[in-house]
Amino acid sequence: MLKGLFQSKEEKLRIKIDEHLAEGMKLMSEKFYNGAMIEFDKAMELDSEQVYPRLVEELSNAAASGDLQSALAIGLNLIKENNEDFELANKLGNYARELGDYKQAEGLYK
Repeated sequence: MLKGLFQSKEEKLRIKIDEHLAEGMKLMSEKFYNGAMIEFDKAMELDSEQVYPRLVEELSNAAASGDLQSALAIGLNLIKENNEDFELANKLGNYARELGDYKQAEGLYK
């Protein structure tokens, strides 16, 4: 109980971000991609500068393991934060195309 009183604001923020990211990864492993995207979005709202690089790393891991649906879910959160990243948009378009979602792929390519 006293531990919470002495935590700094930054520490509390980091813990909350970690909770959202962990819940997002859990939901993604259970194939609840929309729920995962919501959790990632909550984490981004708290501190995008801290969360963005972590999601980039998770995107790379998901893509490398062949889990394109997870990579797409993570990437869509990233593209909301940085809609000028044309390389990311192209990569996500390729994932959507490989998954057979041609409409989403076309939207990402544009």
